[in-house]
Amino acid sequence: MFRWGFVHPGFASWWWIARTGLWFAFVVLLVACVIWLLGRTGGTRPTPPPRPAEDRALAILRERYARGEITREQYDEMRRTLE
Repeated sequence: MFRWGFVHPGFASWWWIARTGLWFAFVVLLVACVIWLLGRTGGTRPTPPPRPAEDRALAILRERYARGEITREQYDEMRRTLE
């Protein structure tokens, strides 16, 4: 006589292993997708490399000239010295 819910013991253990493996694969795939999406959207961006000291010195020189602290002749002389 056939009873509902009766399954051969070997089949039941195989199905439990397969079902657990499928859930594990699903979780791994989900985590991989999240990591991939975070990588595409930027996540953390690398910092730009620092500029050479001459660039900073020229920028300060330009600022001083713009504020009127030095004359055009002084600016030209200092710029030539830095370059």
